[in-house]
Amino acid sequence: MKKFDPAVYKKRKCECLDKCFQAFMDNGLENTGLQLLCKYCGFKTNQALYHYFESKDMIITESVQYAMIKFEREFMKKAPRSRADLKNYLEKFPRWMQKNYGEHMRFVYQVYTSPKYKKQGYDFFSGIPKRYDTFIHHIAKNLDVSFESIQALYYLYITSTLQFALFKDEVYLDVEVNAIYNMCLEVFEAEDRKKLNSINT
Repeated sequence: MKKFDPAVYKKRKCECLDKCFQAFMDNGLENTGLQLLCKYCGFKTNQALYHYFESKDMIITESVQYAMIKFEREFMKKAPRSRADLKNYLEKFPRWMQKNYGEHMRFVYQVYTSPKYKKQGYDFFSGIPKRYDTFIHHIAKNLDVSFESIQALYYLYITSTLQFALFKDEVYLDVEVNAIYNMCLEVFEAEDRKKLNSINT
């Protein structure tokens, strides 16, 4: 009998989550049954799928969460490395995200706005501030400002990026990004002035 390997199990389950999410994206939530999910995952029987998931509902919620975590990682990977990178990042990242993840985000919101999965959506999104705050600490260091000075601004930027990914509203995005960038410039000026005053005193 083959010995159970947790690392192999986890890797294969993650592959299944990717494949299942794509199946839902390609065919819609209602049109995607277990047989189709098995086909996408390369399984011959439903039993193979049940080795990783207890039900279709679990596949839906876990694949959506997995996709959202990947989405969050893209935020982190593409973070501005300095103040000089900031404007380009603010302007281009939402468009990149919409192009590559727009359809994904629309499906995620379809699931989490369904009464059936409302609790799972609430549970997942309630953990977002803690995860993003860790990321904002990293950005604050890159921009040489305090975490407190940009936390609210970055929350606004995340909201704007998600809004654009869902609805591709260019006017809304441009107005929001310009306002956020100008407020960031004010933060830079205030933080630099504060540091200069502390040195002089």
